Amino acid sequence: MTGGILKRWARIAGFTLIEIAIVLVVIGVIMAGSLVGLKPVVESSRTSTTTSKLKRVELALQAYVMQNGCLPCPADGTLASDTDLNAGWSHSDTDYYGPNGPSSRPCTAPGGSACNQNGGGGAAAHPVGVVPWKTLGLRESDILDAWNSRISYAVDSSLTVTANGSMYRTTPTSYPAGTLSVTNYDATQSQTTAAAYVLVSHGRDRAGAFATNGSLQTTGTTYVVTNPQGANMPANNVAPAASPNTSNTAFRQDTLRPISGAGVYFDDIVVYRTAPNMIQDCGPNACGNPSG
Repeated sequence: MTGGILKRWARIAGFTLIEIAIVLVVIGVIMAGSLVGLKPVVESSRTSTTTSKLKRVELALQAYVMQNGCLPCPADGTLASDTDLNAGWSHSDTDYYGPNGPSSRPCTAPGGSACNQNGGGGAAAHPVGVVPWKTLGLRESDILDAWNSRISYAVDSSLTVTANGSMYRTTPTSYPAGTLSVTNYDATQSQTTAAAYVLVSHGRDRAGAFATNGSLQTTGTTYVVTNPQGANMPANNVAPAASPNTSNTAFRQDTLRPISGAGVYFDDIVVYRTAPNMIQDCGPNACGNPSG
């Protein structure tokens, strides 16, 4: 027994440094191959996680409409959540507000102010900010995608007004309409021209997303005017000048795919809803729907 152990130790001791190095290289190659194989699985899992979070945000927006008869304005994405108490609250051209918030007003004041572009100063017809998690009763973690970026939120300001219930159906079948448009990757096919809101996860490259410290991510990929992801970037005073989304009305939705001539991928995850669809989902005796 003892002799067998000694023989095995002798064999081990007989390995040269070159042989050990070869073994380590082989192990490294095997592990590297395994990691490469795991990467698509990890990214797929992150996409699924982000899609689930987008659905949760949509449910919160639906509940807000049922309670207030309007959609909330976006929150200011340039504010750091750990240092600014206004981070996460909806932002009009005059104030931050939300139920139990700094101004304690849902939507905009009756007949009053429109939403604000992120840090831009002044009202905007189609502002792009981030999901107002405090206004919706969510945590910031609820509106962070799987790449730890804030989910962007664009809304038609005409649907954020409390007066006359901007998200109310008027009898018998008159519905309000949004004006945000969504097309496919290369803008050759229209998805809608009447979205009430658009939610955007800026994907694994994070370009166009706001971080929790309020910084706008622009280094994740190479951005040029022809890059279709540029249409989903927030247009505000800190956005790159090359961002084509200066009017805040047009967005792109598509599957993961290479961007022709750009050397990068289109990886944004975009969802939207129209006002009639949301009002119908309010159910009887809500959002102007008849009872029963």
